[in-house]
Amino acid sequence: MSGSGSAGSHQEQKRGRAAAKDKPGGGSGSKNGGAASAEQDNLAQDVTDKISALLDEKFDHFQSALDSITARLENNMTRITEAEGRLSETEDKVLNLENKVTLLETAVKTLVERAEDIENRSRRDNIRIMGLKEGAEGGQTKHGLETKHGVVKIDRAHRTLGPPRNDLSRPVLIKLHNYGDKLKILQAARKKGQLLYEGQCISVTQDLSAK
Repeated sequence: MSGSGSAGSHQEQKRGRAAAKDKPGGGSGSKNGGAASAEQDNLAQDVTDKISALLDEKFDHFQSALDSITARLENNMTRITEAEGRLSETEDKVLNLENKVTLLETAVKTLVERAEDIENRSRRDNIRIMGLKEGAEGGQTKHGLETKHGVVKIDRAHRTLGPPRNDLSRPVLIKLHNYGDKLKILQAARKKGQLLYEGQCISVTQDLSAK
């Protein structure tokens, strides 16, 4: 009885070992699976490290470029600020110069007006005879002119400056001694209208400044 039981137990152990060999993943298979998993973990870690190193390198490069751009921007901002300051100073100087020019223009205008007034005052007693033929006045200046209203005193009389021309007679400038005589002559000339002397049409006008 005991002998048959022992034999049966031995057979079951054999069948159990055989079954263990036939099962997949059992025994050495379990060891191989663990090694593969560790290798995959190492590979993943290696890839992760390389990617991390590459990202760090790119980030450092990007940060360096960003720092360079920031430095240039700050430098440009400094230059712009300085340029704005100089421009503001220049604008102030230009405004100051414009004000001075305005004052000078006003002063020059006043001086020109005064000079013109003084010149016209100096010509106050003068008359001009236009169209009188060259040489018609004779070689000597008369200091008096007899009229039916009396003697018109002449201080001086001469042709205006410039060389004689065949096609155009120079005006005759006469400075009268009395301003009243000038007014009478101009009034008479306007009343007479057209004036002729030796067949030439002449005119009598005031002697005013060129302006």
